[in-house]
Amino acid sequence: MKGAKALYQLLKGYGVKYLFGMDSPESLYKELNRDDIRPITVHDERTAAHMADGYARVTYRPGICTAIHGPGVTNLITGLAEAYVSCIPVIGLVSAVDLELVGKHAIQELDQVSLLKPVTKWVTRVETPDQVPEMLRKAFRIATTGKPGPVVLNLTYNALKNEIEKKTSVNLKAELEFGSVPAIRIAAEPDRISKAANLLLKAQKPCVVAGGGVIQSQAWTELIELAETIAMPVATTMLGKGAIPDTHYLAVGVMGTYTSGTTGRGQVANKIVAESDVVLFIGTQTDQVDTTNWTIPSHDSTIIHIDIDPEEIGRNYTTTLGIVADAKIALAQLVAIIKERLPKQRKKTTRTKKIAQLTQEWREFIASESNSTTTPINPQRLMKELQTFIDSDTIVVTDASYSSLWVLSHIEFANPGRRFIGPRGLGIIGPGLPLALGAKLAAPTKPVICITGDGGFGYSYSDLETAARYEIPVTVIVLNNRMLGFQKHYERTFYEKAVECDFLDINFGQLAETLKCSGQRIKTPDEITPALKAAMKNNRPSVIDVIIDPDVPGPISYFDSMREDKTK
Repeated sequence: MKGAKALYQLLKGYGVKYLFGMDSPESLYKELNRDDIRPITVHDERTAAHMADGYARVTYRPGICTAIHGPGVTNLITGLAEAYVSCIPVIGLVSAVDLELVGKHAIQELDQVSLLKPVTKWVTRVETPDQVPEMLRKAFRIATTGKPGPVVLNLTYNALKNEIEKKTSVNLKAELEFGSVPAIRIAAEPDRISKAANLLLKAQKPCVVAGGGVIQSQAWTELIELAETIAMPVATTMLGKGAIPDTHYLAVGVMGTYTSGTTGRGQVANKIVAESDVVLFIGTQTDQVDTTNWTIPSHDSTIIHIDIDPEEIGRNYTTTLGIVADAKIALAQLVAIIKERLPKQRKKTTRTKKIAQLTQEWREFIASESNSTTTPINPQRLMKELQTFIDSDTIVVTDASYSSLWVLSHIEFANPGRRFIGPRGLGIIGPGLPLALGAKLAAPTKPVICITGDGGFGYSYSDLETAARYEIPVTVIVLNNRMLGFQKHYERTFYEKAVECDFLDINFGQLAETLKCSGQRIKTPDEITPALKAAMKNNRPSVIDVIIDPDVPGPISYFDSMREDKTK
């Protein structure tokens, strides 16, 4: 049996359904039976990595991307980097020059292992066909255990085209327990759970900050039960959106710099977290944006941190109690011991009333812009109209920048889970469309809406043709302000003027039609709802090009000065 055949058979054993790439490594693609594993050929390997990422976020199974050696691998790097920072299990299968050619300037030769090390959990070369099965099993094990993340196998041509030399039968058994995340759940030390319960029960104003680890562990049921048991507010990080329904009476929104401007719901989250005397971090990396430059929560707060990765505990905050464990298991343990010590569930408190009051004040503040009839269209009006199309199954995918921030702040999901997908780990613009395509292939019966800016869409719109070719019916909304909006507003705020951020007027609706998709452009608020209805009913990949007001900044705290200047 050749190495490529063994690779294909083992991938099939793991239940892999798609390979995202550009038909390389060729020896592997030659072995494919499309009824078992469908190759999805894209226009850029970045798209392949992002599609694998989107697929993995929805299925909780590793997404598989492929690439040719050299430039194909360099194109994968951005997508792998996002998966790495966001802790998403992606497996890259890439070709590599044979060992005897290394150092001879062979065609497209690069030191791919060194290139990929900073953006992967593990990367290695596979030199012989005998190594193929065990290296793939190892890849799945590493991708799905501990803190999940991307791994890459650099498969030499010899490893794939040559015969396996083992005399005995080839072991092609897939280790199915490592076929999804989290593959192994680690319980917390009982003594530490007991101490955490004591701290939370004695606290005057406790709160939870739920990160992406809660979503990855699918721990939202346990989180909500804990919060309700002791009437504890829940804020989320950007990647933690969905850990609690946005409509829950204890939900305070997505905290941090990017959602806490005067138009952002995150100001509610920031206020509640800032005043808390005990803060429970769960599955969060306590990064700069989510903690507003590490000022929220206060460093005077008592910090409890639960995380699967011990390196995250105490990284940025002095931690009173660190707990290394799977979020779902640890929360279940915590709920059990608190219920033993608490005679009955705490009723709604003055803090729940404060949450309701602050949230209502925010809604009233944004009402004028959410109901705006001005043209160009105010993005907050677009969010209000879009909200009526969000049901219990809808998945909303965004780019980074403003498209993600309006969704994080304004769009409410009434059910918990991974309903929001965005490249908020690394903060990349461009992945919106491919993430959405991967998500839709993972959940073909669920509505998938992609929201991107015209700047971000410029990275990936060529793969509208991919969506048309494979009949992937996503709805894409382009926030078209004919510029790099975030960048222009950032330069104006911090450097007094913007230098070169404007684009020509491109009709992305017409472009979509050229690329065999449905497309339309809208310029007035009254057109939003009819356009959304048409796009979501036609069962085709569709683009709605929305002309939005270029002078409306996103809900970012440090852009409030722009809003103040505009009202003077």
